[in-house]
Amino acid sequence: MKWFTNLKIKSRLYIMVAMLLIVTLSFAVFSILSITPISKDASDMTQYEDRQVFITMAIENIYKIRDLNAGKLYLIKGKSYKTTSGDISAKYEEHTASFKKNIDSYYDSMIKGGHLSEEDKVRRAGLIENIRDYFTNYKEAIAKFDKAALNNDKEAMIAALKEEMLYGDDLCGLAQELRDMIFVTMQKKITSTTDVYKRG
Repeated sequence: MKWFTNLKIKSRLYIMVAMLLIVTLSFAVFSILSITPISKDASDMTQYEDRQVFITMAIENIYKIRDLNAGKLYLIKGKSYKTTSGDISAKYEEHTASFKKNIDSYYDSMIKGGHLSEEDKVRRAGLIENIRDYFTNYKEAIAKFDKAALNNDKEAMIAALKEEMLYGDDLCGLAQELRDMIFVTMQKKITSTTDVYKRG
């Protein structure tokens, strides 16, 4: 250290400031590298939560549509269906549009999210296609029921209602299966994240 003591005070100050800067920058780099995985994990968790919300709202839309359909039976028995069908149709369109928006939002979020394996994406995309197909069939059964109700065709109404109920049950089951998949993936992510931080 004799060379250091032989330096002028100005040079010693420069060296000490440079060393202080190097130490400070080292701490800054280390901190940034430590925070980056936490930030990514937080982003992943937000995506999982968003997907949970989208699919939960889609399930709620299905149940609201099913409630409207159940209510139509009482209106038909009371012979007031024709006078209230406009209100029912408006609510039906609202819930149908909301269902489509929620399913599409879920799908977009899933495709853009980079944390799922291709196999998981394909599996979920297939499930979403099934949900969309069942929803199309469900809407067709509802249209059959409405047409039969307006024509006062009781046999056709009963047949359409049975078909509607079956598609509705299957649709709810598929949507719930998708919701459960999100929940399981989220639990795995939480477990793996906490394990990493316990080891770190």
